[in-house]
Amino acid sequence: MTAASWTASSARGPVAWFSLDDSDDNPRSFWSNLVSALVASGAVRDRSPLRHLNPVSQFKDADLDELWVQLADLPAPVVLVIDDFHVITDDDVLEQFGRFIAKLPPSPLRLVLLTHADPVLPLHELRARGDLTEIRAADLAFTSAETAELFASSAFHLRADQLDRIMGRTEGWPAGVRVAALSIDPQDVESGITRLCSADRGAADYFVDEVLQAVSPADRDFLLRTTVTEMMNGDVADQLTGRSDGRQTLERLFESNIFTVKREHGWYSYQPLLRHLLTNLPDLTLRQSAVDPLRVNRWTATDNGARLRRRDGPSLIAQQQDGRHDDEFAGPFGQ
Repeated sequence: MTAASWTASSARGPVAWFSLDDSDDNPRSFWSNLVSALVASGAVRDRSPLRHLNPVSQFKDADLDELWVQLADLPAPVVLVIDDFHVITDDDVLEQFGRFIAKLPPSPLRLVLLTHADPVLPLHELRARGDLTEIRAADLAFTSAETAELFASSAFHLRADQLDRIMGRTEGWPAGVRVAALSIDPQDVESGITRLCSADRGAADYFVDEVLQAVSPADRDFLLRTTVTEMMNGDVADQLTGRSDGRQTLERLFESNIFTVKREHGWYSYQPLLRHLLTNLPDLTLRQSAVDPLRVNRWTATDNGARLRRRDGPSLIAQQQDGRHDDEFAGPFGQ
């Protein structure tokens, strides 16, 4: 939605939109559909060779060279948006596209990649040339003023303290702000905010339906098992999940912009609203997969737990099932 709004309001010329799916994860389909998107945008001259660049079996180096030449000859600036680039895993596509963007000659083409994870591409070369702008989850977070404006557009009139409570719960996380806007009655804002900050079934139902179902079953199980703590590193995650890939999973969730905030020294936390909603899920079948928080207590008695308790930092809290916070042990930062 953000990219679509930007192209609609800011693009000064044709916009080619290429939405990827699994069928594009091969060189022939990827490049054919990319060129088709450019042609459909109206950016390509009627007699341009681009209209005939349609590899029969494979996209070869000669085709890539021809594509560079023809893009440099476009008659006017064009924005090419490639959506869901994270679905591309084919080594040949990634290698060719990496060369395509790294050596793209001056042309009217402006390329926008939308992806849930950092793409496996030589982006360092673009950064070094000053040709890359990166917009990440933190950049998309709502400010207090933007959140107030959003609510005002829906006939909500928030007091400063109410806005502070919503921002404290959501941290400007767009999905969280949307949960708040949908779950609060504009005729009874105070009660709605109170429910948002407590175990509100409507907010949790929306979260499960619209957000949590978008992640894989393995990642969903990982989230459910690890949100019993305020912060964690790979060792803590392994103890909570019984798996051995905690560090790698946390890093992947962070790179994929899935609810995860990266702290210092290998520690992570989740969006506050995520933790709140996951610990108050209305779906018992999902909630039952969460690990018993007492496993954290048992781990604190181990050598690793004792080492962490001796470190200076804020408490990493095991949240008991009755809602009380007990058994603090030290995390990564100075208090």
